[in-house]
Amino acid sequence: MYRLMVAYPSGEGNTFDFDYYCNTHMPLVEGFIGKDVIRSEVSRGVSGLGDDPAPYMAIGQIYMRTMAGFEKAVEEHLQDMLNDQPNYTNITPLVQIEEIV
Repeated sequence: MYRLMVAYPSGEGNTFDFDYYCNTHMPLVEGFIGKDVIRSEVSRGVSGLGDDPAPYMAIGQIYMRTMAGFEKAVEEHLQDMLNDQPNYTNITPLVQIEEIV
């Protein structure tokens, strides 16, 4: 199993529209990936350890059976995904592809 993890760092002036991200952007990306999607989740940063602020405002994750659907989605729809980003955030995300072991 694989996971696409997209983290949006917290910071002064950073904005994030959770409603748009959960109800529009994530379904868009899942649709591009297709049948390889197992599930997805979105988390909102609450805090770090102790009194530390949350290092990430949001993290989106999509779990996939194989990388084939994701690779095809990137090849065919990367620009569509990037063009949608200003609709929900002004943050440059950190992206990581993970293999669940």
